[in-house]
Amino acid sequence: DGSYAGGDSDGSAEKPWKTIGEAVKAAAPGALVAVAAGAYPEDVLIKGKAVRVWGVCPDKVGIAGTGAGLAAVDIRKGASGSEVGGLAVTGGAMGLLLSGSKAVVVDRVWVRDTAGRGVNVGDVLGPTSVALRGSLVEKNHELGVFVGGSHGTIEGTVVRATLPAASDQTSGRGIGIRDSVTGERATLTLRGSLVEQNHDLGVAVFGSDATIEGTVVRATLPRASDQLFGQGIHVQGVVEAGGRAMLALRGSLVEHNHAVGVIVGGSDASIEGTVVRATLPEPSDQLFGYGIAVLGNADMDARTTLALRGSLVAQNHDVGLLVSGSDATIEGCRIADTLPDGLGSFGDGLVVRSFGRPTSARVVATLIEHSARAALSNFGASVTYGSTLMQCQSFDIEGEPYEGSNFSFDHLGGSLCGCPVANGDCVVVSAGLDPPDLPAPSE
Repeated sequence: DGSYAGGDSDGSAEKPWKTIGEAVKAAAPGALVAVAAGAYPEDVLIKGKAVRVWGVCPDKVGIAGTGAGLAAVDIRKGASGSEVGGLAVTGGAMGLLLSGSKAVVVDRVWVRDTAGRGVNVGDVLGPTSVALRGSLVEKNHELGVFVGGSHGTIEGTVVRATLPAASDQTSGRGIGIRDSVTGERATLTLRGSLVEQNHDLGVAVFGSDATIEGTVVRATLPRASDQLFGQGIHVQGVVEAGGRAMLALRGSLVEHNHAVGVIVGGSDASIEGTVVRATLPEPSDQLFGYGIAVLGNADMDARTTLALRGSLVAQNHDVGLLVSGSDATIEGCRIADTLPDGLGSFGDGLVVRSFGRPTSARVVATLIEHSARAALSNFGASVTYGSTLMQCQSFDIEGEPYEGSNFSFDHLGGSLCGCPVANGDCVVVSAGLDPPDLPAPSE
């Protein structure tokens, strides 16, 4: 209790320590440090033993890091099983730093207004894992939450309004996970959470594995430095040891982001029961605004695989779903109301485009409607479709040879086209349309 006026602290309720650091140093392994209401201007280091540090409430207990250390709360090797909860963290460096300890719990913590990353989890000091629950991570710089080469679970947590790095006005991402310099892949399970109003990328996955369930990713803003990107979920393989990334996205909402709602490059993705809608073009050039884009990775010579089931892709710009240099299966979905980009061009529901390698899509039991240009356009790729309805667009099915590759369609039967209802045969036309551009991968 920082308000204790005596000079005889012993850690008892009657004679408490005046700083959290003193209490942690004196605590036996596994002990609970109960923190009274107040402001604690200090850097707290936990290492060599498990300690539970709990405040009465984040509104009443605040740790303000001095900026002299790496983080306001620094949990290092030998502190597996430690807990931090019921308090707020701010300061002139990072908020929480964790490395070399496993099964660490961060529960009901408010990490705000730090000069660096909000929560940084890495394996530089050894195997590391964390569970972040019921917390608010907001208005930090560069990254709200980062998990590198470690295992993270985030539940019931809000990560919002991350600001760009002060040095160059880049990044400002919400949640980032990637393989580490040790070659370890990161894994993240994100459940029942809200990721909003961050910059550059809402959730970024590089060479690692992410499972996202029951989560909202929305209103990601472009980079402050150049007004590009602003993507909702970005999944990308890397050439280094991490290799292909993996995304399992279920029962979630991805909306009002910029450039691309969900983009997957050189990796594997499964998307089920999810809504991807109202993606906006990049403010800098008014291009893109794609709902979902799956792209091959030329640097890795890797194709992307997508399984999209039972999902809604609606009110996006330029392209609802783009498949390029990849393989996709689309089942039981609705792709609706795809709008032109900010310059008034394109507006295709589903685009399958060759890009230096074979590209294929299988579309079954799906509705594609009210696209500004074409329901289904094929540029030098292979498309199999059946039991699919396409209604009310300028072109129902459009095919064009592209870069030396011819297009092909294989109709399994049961598909109908037309407007105002789809009740006629579908006809493939070649109207000389240009393919939409490919969004660039992130740095």
